[in-house]
Amino acid sequence: MKDLEEIRKDIWSTEDVEERKKKIVQYILESMKEPRDFEEEDSGIAERWEIVPDEQTERSESEEGKKILEFLQEKVTVGMKLPELVDVFEKMTEISVGDWEDWEDMTLFEAGTFPFTGRPMFTVSLVRQFPNDEDEFYQLHLNVLFLPEEKTRGISFSEWSQSVDGDFFTFVRETDIYSLMKDEAHAEVNIYLDET
Repeated sequence: MKDLEEIRKDIWSTEDVEERKKKIVQYILESMKEPRDFEEEDSGIAERWEIVPDEQTERSESEEGKKILEFLQEKVTVGMKLPELVDVFEKMTEISVGDWEDWEDMTLFEAGTFPFTGRPMFTVSLVRQFPNDEDEFYQLHLNVLFLPEEKTRGISFSEWSQSVDGDFFTFVRETDIYSLMKDEAHAEVNIYLDET
Protein backbone atom coordinates (compact mmCIF):
# COMPACT_ATOMS: atom_id res chain seq x y z
CA MET A 1 0.00 0.00 0.00
CA LYS A 2 1.29 3.46 -0.88
CA ASP A 3 2.09 5.78 2.00
CA LEU A 4 -0.09 8.86 2.62
CA GLU A 5 2.30 11.27 0.93
CA GLU A 6 2.25 9.25 -2.31
CA ILE A 7 -1.56 9.02 -2.23
CA ARG A 8 -1.82 12.79 -1.63
CA LYS A 9 0.44 13.52 -4.61
CA ASP A 10 -1.58 11.09 -6.76
CA ILE A 11 -4.81 12.92 -5.90
CA TRP A 12 -3.63 16.21 -7.40
CA SER A 13 -1.92 14.63 -10.39
CA THR A 14 -5.18 12.97 -11.48
CA GLU A 15 -7.34 14.98 -13.88
CA ASP A 16 -10.32 12.59 -13.98
CA VAL A 17 -12.81 13.77 -11.33
CA GLU A 18 -14.19 10.30 -10.51
CA GLU A 19 -10.70 8.85 -10.14
CA ARG A 20 -9.70 11.79 -7.94
CA LYS A 21 -12.73 11.14 -5.68
CA LYS A 22 -11.65 7.49 -5.29
CA LYS A 23 -8.13 8.57 -4.33
CA ILE A 24 -9.47 11.08 -1.79
CA VAL A 25 -11.52 8.30 -0.17
CA GLN A 26 -8.43 6.07 -0.17
CA TYR A 27 -6.41 8.86 1.46
CA ILE A 28 -9.05 9.37 4.18
CA LEU A 29 -9.26 5.64 4.92
CA GLU A 30 -5.49 5.27 5.11
CA SER A 31 -5.10 8.38 7.25
CA MET A 32 -7.61 7.04 9.76
CA LYS A 33 -5.22 4.16 10.44
CA GLU A 34 -2.68 6.70 11.75
CA PRO A 35 -4.65 8.90 14.18
CA ARG A 36 -3.00 12.06 15.40
CA ASP A 37 -2.84 12.56 19.15
CA PHE A 38 -3.65 15.87 20.80
CA GLU A 39 -2.07 16.11 24.23
CA GLU A 40 -4.46 17.33 26.89
CA GLU A 41 -3.63 20.66 28.47
CA ASP A 42 -5.46 22.98 30.87
CA SER A 43 -7.52 24.35 27.99
CA GLY A 44 -8.64 20.86 27.03
CA ILE A 45 -6.97 21.20 23.64
CA ALA A 46 -3.30 21.07 22.83
CA GLU A 47 -1.84 24.21 21.29
CA ARG A 48 -0.33 22.57 18.21
CA TRP A 49 1.71 24.88 16.01
CA GLU A 50 2.70 23.91 12.52
CA ILE A 51 4.27 25.88 9.73
CA VAL A 52 3.79 24.02 6.50
CA PRO A 53 5.95 21.16 5.37
CA ASP A 54 8.91 22.39 3.28
CA GLU A 55 7.74 20.73 0.08
CA GLN A 56 4.75 23.07 -0.12
CA THR A 57 6.86 26.22 -0.03
CA GLU A 58 9.69 25.01 -2.29
CA ARG A 59 7.46 25.28 -5.35
CA SER A 60 7.12 29.04 -5.04
CA GLU A 61 9.84 31.29 -6.42
CA SER A 62 7.92 34.52 -5.86
CA GLU A 63 9.93 37.03 -3.83
CA GLU A 64 6.70 38.86 -3.04
CA GLY A 65 5.12 35.59 -1.96
CA LYS A 66 8.06 34.79 0.28
CA LYS A 67 7.87 38.27 1.79
CA ILE A 68 4.23 37.93 2.84
CA LEU A 69 4.74 34.30 3.93
CA GLU A 70 7.56 35.45 6.24
CA PHE A 71 5.34 38.26 7.53
CA LEU A 72 2.68 35.77 8.62
CA GLN A 73 5.23 33.36 10.07
CA GLU A 74 6.73 36.19 12.11
CA LYS A 75 3.48 37.82 13.29
CA VAL A 76 1.36 34.75 14.01
CA THR A 77 2.17 33.30 17.42
CA VAL A 78 1.00 30.29 19.40
CA GLY A 79 -2.14 31.00 21.39
CA MET A 80 -3.61 33.63 19.07
CA LYS A 81 -7.35 33.24 18.69
CA LEU A 82 -9.30 33.82 15.49
CA PRO A 83 -9.77 37.63 15.88
CA GLU A 84 -6.01 38.18 16.24
CA LEU A 85 -5.27 35.84 13.31
CA VAL A 86 -7.74 37.71 11.09
CA ASP A 87 -6.13 41.03 12.14
CA VAL A 88 -2.66 39.77 11.15
CA PHE A 89 -3.93 38.39 7.84
CA GLU A 90 -5.63 41.70 7.06
CA LYS A 91 -2.36 43.57 7.68
CA MET A 92 -0.57 41.13 5.38
CA THR A 93 -3.03 41.90 2.55
CA GLU A 94 -1.91 45.54 2.73
CA ILE A 95 1.61 44.52 1.64
CA SER A 96 2.03 44.91 -2.12
CA VAL A 97 2.92 41.79 -4.10
CA GLY A 98 3.04 43.36 -7.54
CA ASP A 99 1.23 45.75 -9.82
CA TRP A 100 -1.92 43.69 -10.18
CA GLU A 101 -5.52 44.67 -10.84
CA ASP A 102 -7.85 44.29 -7.84
CA TRP A 103 -9.47 41.22 -9.36
CA GLU A 104 -6.05 39.56 -9.69
CA ASP A 105 -5.05 40.02 -6.02
CA MET A 106 -7.94 38.38 -4.21
CA THR A 107 -8.75 37.11 -0.73
CA LEU A 108 -10.86 34.09 0.15
CA PHE A 109 -12.65 33.31 3.42
CA GLU A 110 -13.92 29.78 3.78
CA ALA A 111 -14.92 27.31 6.45
CA GLY A 112 -15.96 23.69 6.66
CA THR A 113 -14.96 20.29 7.97
CA PHE A 114 -12.14 18.74 5.92
CA PRO A 115 -9.83 15.72 6.41
CA PHE A 116 -6.66 17.43 5.12
CA THR A 117 -4.70 16.68 8.30
CA GLY A 118 -5.57 12.99 8.37
CA ARG A 119 -8.75 13.35 10.38
CA PRO A 120 -11.77 15.61 9.89
CA MET A 121 -11.17 19.05 11.40
CA PHE A 122 -13.36 22.14 11.29
CA THR A 123 -11.22 24.62 9.34
CA VAL A 124 -11.53 28.38 9.09
CA SER A 125 -9.31 29.50 6.24
CA LEU A 126 -8.07 32.78 4.80
CA VAL A 127 -6.30 32.66 1.43
CA ARG A 128 -4.59 35.43 -0.53
CA GLN A 129 -4.29 34.66 -4.25
CA PHE A 130 -2.24 36.59 -6.81
CA PRO A 131 -0.72 35.85 -10.27
CA ASN A 132 2.56 33.96 -10.71
CA ASP A 133 3.34 35.40 -14.19
CA GLU A 134 2.69 31.99 -15.79
CA ASP A 135 -1.12 32.07 -16.13
CA GLU A 136 -1.52 30.50 -12.70
CA PHE A 137 -1.68 31.84 -9.15
CA TYR A 138 0.19 31.79 -5.87
CA GLN A 139 -1.95 31.14 -2.82
CA LEU A 140 -0.93 32.04 0.72
CA HIS A 141 -2.99 30.07 3.23
CA LEU A 142 -3.74 30.67 6.90
CA ASN A 143 -5.77 27.70 8.12
CA VAL A 144 -7.14 27.61 11.66
CA LEU A 145 -8.17 24.08 12.63
CA PHE A 146 -10.61 23.22 15.39
CA LEU A 147 -11.79 19.87 16.70
CA PRO A 148 -15.23 19.34 15.14
CA GLU A 149 -18.24 19.88 17.37
CA GLU A 150 -21.98 19.56 16.96
CA LYS A 151 -22.23 23.33 16.41
CA THR A 152 -19.86 23.17 13.41
CA ARG A 153 -21.61 20.21 11.76
CA GLY A 154 -22.89 21.05 8.30
CA ILE A 155 -21.13 24.42 8.01
CA SER A 156 -19.79 25.00 4.52
CA PHE A 157 -18.89 28.53 3.48
CA SER A 158 -16.74 30.16 0.81
CA GLU A 159 -16.59 33.80 -0.29
CA TRP A 160 -14.07 35.69 -2.44
CA SER A 161 -13.33 39.36 -1.77
CA GLN A 162 -14.49 40.31 -5.29
CA SER A 163 -18.05 39.24 -4.53
CA VAL A 164 -18.31 41.28 -1.31
CA ASP A 165 -19.65 44.84 -1.29
CA GLY A 166 -17.60 47.03 1.01
CA ASP A 167 -14.61 46.07 3.15
CA PHE A 168 -13.84 42.35 2.96
CA PHE A 169 -12.52 42.00 6.51
CA THR A 170 -15.53 43.82 7.95
CA PHE A 171 -17.61 41.24 6.09
CA VAL A 172 -15.51 38.39 7.59
CA ARG A 173 -15.94 39.76 11.13
CA GLU A 174 -19.70 40.01 10.64
CA THR A 175 -20.18 36.38 9.57
CA ASP A 176 -21.87 33.86 11.85
CA ILE A 177 -18.78 31.64 11.53
CA TYR A 178 -16.51 34.35 12.94
CA SER A 179 -18.92 34.95 15.84
CA LEU A 180 -19.19 31.22 16.49
CA MET A 181 -15.43 30.54 16.56
CA LYS A 182 -13.83 33.80 17.72
CA ASP A 183 -13.45 32.73 21.36
CA GLU A 184 -12.70 29.05 20.71
CA ALA A 185 -9.28 27.49 21.29
CA HIS A 186 -7.93 26.00 18.07
CA ALA A 187 -6.00 22.76 17.73
CA GLU A 188 -3.64 23.84 14.93
CA VAL A 189 -2.66 26.73 12.69
CA ASN A 190 -1.13 26.06 9.26
CA ILE A 191 0.58 28.73 7.17
CA TYR A 192 1.87 27.90 3.71
CA LEU A 193 2.39 29.22 0.21
CA ASP A 194 1.60 27.12 -2.85
CA GLU A 195 0.56 27.46 -6.49
CA THR A 196 -2.59 26.56 -8.40
